[in-house]
Amino acid sequence: MLDNVRGKSALMTVLSIFSDKATLKSVHILRYKGEHGREIMNEKWLRNFQGFDKDSNYTPGKSIDTVSGATISSAALIKGIRKWSLLMDSLSAADNQTAG
Repeated sequence: MLDNVRGKSALMTVLSIFSDKATLKSVHILRYKGEHGREIMNEKWLRNFQGFDKDSNYTPGKSIDTVSGATISSAALIKGIRKWSLLMDSLSAADNQTAG
């Protein structure tokens, strides 16, 4: 899934890779146009999302730490990943119905 997410002051282009069971395998920020908040591109932090699916807890600051210096962008990315997880689950379910 390739999409843009609006952080505090700029768009970021995000690539999210899902398994065939709609589980998140990896997240990559391909482009971040803002001058501030680049901390969100930290690969270690992005790995926290591996294994997430539509049923995961996506609460910023609780189940997932926001990135200091990029709190608003972190929350925006978390919201985007949740949206994509729901979409991928829906597509996976539809695909399973047509295949079965």
